[in-house]
Amino acid sequence: MRRPAASGSPRCRSAARLGARVLATASSAAKLAVAREHGAEHAFDYSDPGWVEGVKQATGGKGADVIYDPVGGEIFDQSMKVIAFSGRLLVIGFASGTIPTVPANRVLLKNISIVGLHWGAYRTHDPGQIAPAMQALFRALREGAGDAGRVVRASARRGCRCARRDLFPPEHR
Repeated sequence: MRRPAASGSPRCRSAARLGARVLATASSAAKLAVAREHGAEHAFDYSDPGWVEGVKQATGGKGADVIYDPVGGEIFDQSMKVIAFSGRLLVIGFASGTIPTVPANRVLLKNISIVGLHWGAYRTHDPGQIAPAMQALFRALREGAGDAGRVVRASARRGCRCARRDLFPPEHR
C-alpha cells in the first residue's frame, strides 16, 4: 500500500528533532497518522472546524509560535486565529489553489510576522546561500536539540532573517 502524501512530515521530524513542540494539521486520518509518526505531539484534521479550538487548548490558550503553511486559502485564514502573540507565519505555498489576503490590522494587533519563503528563487537572487543553508540544516539535524536547535528556535522567534545570521558563518552571509 502506498503511504499517503504528507508534505509536512519532514518538517515535523526536523522540528521535533530540534526540540520544538510540533502540532500538525492535515486533511485526512492517514496524513495525520504520518505526522504523528514523524514527531507531531498533536495532529488536527483541518476539515473539522474544531481544530482551531484544539490548537488553542493544546497551547494553553497561547497559540502557535511558528506556523508553517504550504496550503494557503481557508487554512491560512484559520491559522491567523491560532497564531501566538509575536508569532511567525511562514508562507510556503498555496496547495489549496487560493492565495490568501492578510488584513493588516491582524498583523498589527497580534504583533506577528508573515514571512514568505520561495526557496527556488534563491537560485536566481542569492545562489551563494543555498549550499551554506543546506550544510547548516543538516548540521543542525545531526546535532539534534543541542546548540544548533537553540539557535534555530531563537532565530524563529526573532524572524527568519536572523536565522541566516545565526546559522551561517560570516563568509556566507
